[in-house]
Amino acid sequence: MVIAATTPIIPRVIKTSANVKPLFILSSIYSKGLTLKFVASKLEQELNKPYTLANLSNKLRNETITYREMKIIAKIIGCTLELK
Repeated sequence: MVIAATTPIIPRVIKTSANVKPLFILSSIYSKGLTLKFVASKLEQELNKPYTLANLSNKLRNETITYREMKIIAKIIGCTLELK
């Protein structure tokens, strides 16, 4: 299954483009039974730097999340990341 701007389905592949909104990332996280706090703590471990729930939430809201962070999130929630 794929996440795209028009496909609100639980993903196995996250396709990103300029029009993907944080709602699709959040729905993917929540559909796996995970929380943003859990994902933020895993990001902190992977990146070896402080990473809080507020930090992750702000990046999603402001659409400033990096490709590297997206790759790690996809790995955490058991998806793959595909850019178009």
